[in-house]
Amino acid sequence: MDVPGNTPSKTFEEYFGPSNYSFNKASTYIVINNNFYVNRDYQYIGYVDESILAWMEQDLKYVPADHLVFVIAHIQISTEKELEWNTLHQDETSNARALFDLLEGREVHFLTGHSHFNHNVCFTDRMMEHNTTAACASGGSRN
Repeated sequence: MDVPGNTPSKTFEEYFGPSNYSFNKASTYIVINNNFYVNRDYQYIGYVDESILAWMEQDLKYVPADHLVFVIAHIQISTEKELEWNTLHQDETSNARALFDLLEGREVHFLTGHSHFNHNVCFTDRMMEHNTTAACASGGSRN
């Protein structure tokens, strides 16, 4: 993603490929989702674009209901078991309910990062999030 004021010669996608994709491995369906969204005020939030939700909905039609699902995303889905409706917290996915509705009935593990702490949330007995601290740890100095 290009960020205003930042003029890289190539974007992430040009170097590495798509930032949203899926694949199957045995009886596991894995979705990589770039839920880092910058709004018109240049504030970032966690958000899954409607076109990505539509793509996932179509893709899931080919995945048996008993297959394990991993959704790997940058920003956390939620830090709490109970979702706030349409939250705009920078550390959560504002439209997480749409993901939950799409994946309802499946066994799902969200693997997320972004934060500076490890955190697990069990939304249901079949849907949970595992958030791991950023590779930069506490964001301190590089010394």
